Amino acid sequence: MYYSYKSKRKNKKLYKVLLLAAAITGLCYLGVKYQQYIFFWKYTYNKISTTLKDASKIVNIDKKKLKLQEISEICDDYNSRNQISGETFLLSGKIHFQLGEIYLNKTFSEYIVSNCTDCSGNNANKEFIAAVKNIKKAIAIFSSDEIDPEYRLILAKSYYYSNYYNTQEIYRIVEKIDNVEVLSDIEDIRFLSIMNILTNKEDYGLEILVKYGMVSDSINGRFFLASAYSMAGKYTDSIMSFKNILDTCSDNALLKSANMNLGKIYFGRSLYKESLEHFTNALKIDEKDNSSRIWIGKNYAALGERTKAKAIWTEVLVSDQANIEAKKLLGLM
Repeated sequence: MYYSYKSKRKNKKLYKVLLLAAAITGLCYLGVKYQQYIFFWKYTYNKISTTLKDASKIVNIDKKKLKLQEISEICDDYNSRNQISGETFLLSGKIHFQLGEIYLNKTFSEYIVSNCTDCSGNNANKEFIAAVKNIKKAIAIFSSDEIDPEYRLILAKSYYYSNYYNTQEIYRIVEKIDNVEVLSDIEDIRFLSIMNILTNKEDYGLEILVKYGMVSDSINGRFFLASAYSMAGKYTDSIMSFKNILDTCSDNALLKSANMNLGKIYFGRSLYKESLEHFTNALKIDEKDNSSRIWIGKNYAALGERTKAKAIWTEVLVSDQANIEAKKLLGLM
């Protein structure tokens, strides 16, 4: 009986030792495997991040686009195999956004100054929507409160350019950015100001713009401010700003745009003669511009001169048979 009892105790000890050894071996295996994964992830993420920084320094647009497309494919492939890496989803969103801006061929300031409403194009929209999807995946992995202002703004701008959400919904993404001083990119600051202006916070939006938006440092900055005044319904300020640009600027593209902006403001205030004058000036600068012609026709129609208006709209169709607005104005659609 004693030997039987002693044998059982030895067997139990042996089992415990074997189980402990197995547990230690398993933990070591998992530790090595996990460590390899961590090192692999850090290496891949850091490599993508570094390559993206290098790409941002490329001046040639075509070379930059090719490099970003290359990084985008690598990042998208990595994300398809690692669905829990929020950081790389953020990077992917940033890359797609930068590609979208290349296809857009405009900064946000230029987008506003040129009165764009839906001029992104299919390639740009595809990239902006891809940016949205990647950043939303990152938010699902983290939480919206953990996303840096930089990525909030990328998400909001992507929605804005692609017309994916309305202005109020876009504003909700950026409204948590309460410290403008953390933003280093002037385009981000100007975007934030415009979002406030478009959501009935005009005074705060203009305050941000004047204080942080560097709108007095260049003719382009002054033009952006004049456009912002108009969007905020501050028409007197906008008119004065645009007229100042007409008096001090020699760039034909900006002079044409300033005249068109003034023409639209005056038209909206039912000041048709003043509006007609500015659209006529815009047409003198660019004789091939059918947009100016259409607005000239609108002013003639508003002044009761329908025959002149129809003649001008017909002239537009001669040079651009697919012009939908001219067809509508002539009652052909």
